[in-house]
Amino acid sequence: MRNYRIHGLEIESEIPLDAGVGVGSTVDLAVTLGGSDQPALPSTEVAARFGDGDGYSVWRVADGFRLNYPGLADFRVSPTRIEVVAQVASLELTSLLVTGNALTLALLARAELVLHASAVEHQGRVVAFTGSSGMGKSTFAALACATGLQLVGDDVLRVSQSPGGPICHPGSTGLRIRQGAAGVANLMPSWRRRSSIDGRLVLETPAPPTLAALPLRAVIVPGYSDRDAAPVRLRGAEALVELLKHPRVQGWRDPSVLEFLTRRLAELARTVPVYKMNVRRAPPFDFALAEQVGIAVRNA
Repeated sequence: MRNYRIHGLEIESEIPLDAGVGVGSTVDLAVTLGGSDQPALPSTEVAARFGDGDGYSVWRVADGFRLNYPGLADFRVSPTRIEVVAQVASLELTSLLVTGNALTLALLARAELVLHASAVEHQGRVVAFTGSSGMGKSTFAALACATGLQLVGDDVLRVSQSPGGPICHPGSTGLRIRQGAAGVANLMPSWRRRSSIDGRLVLETPAPPTLAALPLRAVIVPGYSDRDAAPVRLRGAEALVELLKHPRVQGWRDPSVLEFLTRRLAELARTVPVYKMNVRRAPPFDFALAEQVGIAVRNA
């Protein structure tokens, strides 16, 4: 067992996780390895499903969720435990699944909002880049970090309510970049590079990890076009609809989850500005493009 700190949770895990070292406080969540036999999947209607045999399915169970990746791994998820009940994938891939959808479901079981977002910090406040896979959120975050901003997390962002407004909890200390955008690493020579099990380039920040939760300043939905464009603020229902398009766990059907996401995202859209921002298609990646993203973050 090792202790980790991620998304404001102290996690005790039987498998290595791509997360910061724990601070030794009370354990909030345990990650355990169960038996190797494949247990029967629930016969009830799925709560969420993504893909056609090559994605994942989620079921509601008494204390949380059941998450299944066909031929890879199966998880029981509750507010305090992620149990890997059937593991066929390598430990590295299982770890990636744990810190992605399994941990997202554990936070959801704790009534916490999770954005499918990468985030950076400027002057003690967070700007999040949210979007579906392939939209450029990790690349935009990398471009912002190339201008000197600090990484808060990649791909999964826990957003909690507080009396002063929404706050973000630091997540991963690395950015997972698709190979088509790997050239952005040339703008970040001090960041350590390695390859991930899913074929992406991981850029690890040289800065000490942030532990404290920080206020959320703005949300930017990234995109690409034939020309650069200044960020455009979305308002009212338009902002809510855009946020609802990009859940971290896709394919939700469960009415209670859909109601929860709609309510919390509506609250977020009322209190935090939401922007859409398009930049010219890349590569090549250069400091002019990075500075454009950095300026957008500083001005958000």
